[in-house]
Amino acid sequence: MRSSLSEDLRQRTPNPRIMVRFPNWVGDAVMALPGLDALRRSVPGALLVVLAKPWVADVIRMSPSADAVIEYKDPGEHSGMKGKYRLAGELRKEKFDCAVLFQNAFEAALIAGVARIPLRGGYDTDMRRILLTHPVTRPEKKGGEAHQVGYYMNLVRSLGFSAEVDLAPRLVPKPAVGFEKRTVVLAPGASYGPAKMWPSVRYVQLGKRFSEMGYSIVVLGSAAESTVCGMVAEGIGDSATDLSGRTSLVEAGGILAASQLVVCNDSGLMHLAAAVGANVVAIFGSTDPDATGPFSESAFVIRGKAPCAPCFLRDCPTELECFDDVTVDVVLVECGRILEEPG
Repeated sequence: MRSSLSEDLRQRTPNPRIMVRFPNWVGDAVMALPGLDALRRSVPGALLVVLAKPWVADVIRMSPSADAVIEYKDPGEHSGMKGKYRLAGELRKEKFDCAVLFQNAFEAALIAGVARIPLRGGYDTDMRRILLTHPVTRPEKKGGEAHQVGYYMNLVRSLGFSAEVDLAPRLVPKPAVGFEKRTVVLAPGASYGPAKMWPSVRYVQLGKRFSEMGYSIVVLGSAAESTVCGMVAEGIGDSATDLSGRTSLVEAGGILAASQLVVCNDSGLMHLAAAVGANVVAIFGSTDPDATGPFSESAFVIRGKAPCAPCFLRDCPTELECFDDVTVDVVLVECGRILEEPG
């Protein structure tokens, strides 16, 4: 029987240099954090460096498990084959002993191979088994898709890193300044597509109801989501502040942690909010909370009852039927349970 990557790494050095290739989406990056924690605890003497796209790098900077981040700038200086070879050359200079690839693409294994990282472990997806020294068979979906947190943790366990960790992702943001307790954050966007998005008019109605109760409203989202965020903030009125596209993920994390409540779609900000310990009410439409729901005891999911959900489509062909019974009053009832709790 072949030895595990962990065993082979232990034979090389007690203090290895490990490169971890992280996923490209903010939500997936958050869900990969327990796997990173398991690596940290399994090899406490290791230097743990994460390779990540720039928009994911701030997630890693809020994690206590990573020692450093290298940004994979594509678009940018690492674009195209020439850029990928440039990146591989930069990684080669770091003299990593091992690469753990949470990202599933062929290029992740190619870059690690060209960088001459001797031990390379990851799922055998995208025809890349030949590029991996320790390929792991991707788990089959049985009885519904397992949560994505478990997907990344299974990879780490299969590679021989067995330290027990909390499966709930945890991030430590910098404290936000100027955000008192009576702040509600609304995150009406979702980068995957509009089928994930509870109608903006209902976010407006919800924000107005919170405003009538004396809450300040902060609307958060990426620059790409600024149109819908701006419409929601404008519809709510003077009690709402639109910060979409104006914060880094670190700053957003601080705001989310300082708020009393976050209402959002299935999105990267949902996972970020859960990881910083915010109270979260997440509204699901086209996607499956059993697979990508917020992994936190302080997060609650509202899901429509349309027979076609989850369809995982980016655009809904039925005019968002899965949100028909997710009314503003339904969301307010769930929010009320949180707001009435002490603390």
